[in-house]
Amino acid sequence: AGAACLVWLGCSALLSRKDEAGGPQGSAPAARADLRQAFGNGFMCNILNPKTVLFFIALFTQVVAPGTSLAALVGIVLNAFVVLVLTNPAALRGFNHWRRAVEKGVGGCLVALGVTLAIDN
Repeated sequence: AGAACLVWLGCSALLSRKDEAGGPQGSAPAARADLRQAFGNGFMCNILNPKTVLFFIALFTQVVAPGTSLAALVGIVLNAFVVLVLTNPAALRGFNHWRRAVEKGVGGCLVALGVTLAIDN
């Protein structure tokens, strides 16, 4: 089931159209969420995403000692950096320019991983 899910996600990424990529569509102005709504959306996305939760659990159990508080600060700083970079108009234009290529590459990797898992099991 996991292999089939990976193949499905990969095919979805490979077959998605340009206007489905989450970028600006047509001439409609991009809706800007206020800070509270944006924080809430990001928080809920991370909390409800099992991959994110498992990643942080795996990372913290391997890297962070029980008394370490620096790791929390590093996570906050890293996430803030990503937000600042992707809200910069020039960086966002560059990201949007390469978005389709990245989606195709990730989609191909997901299909290959799913097929490899299906064959190995």
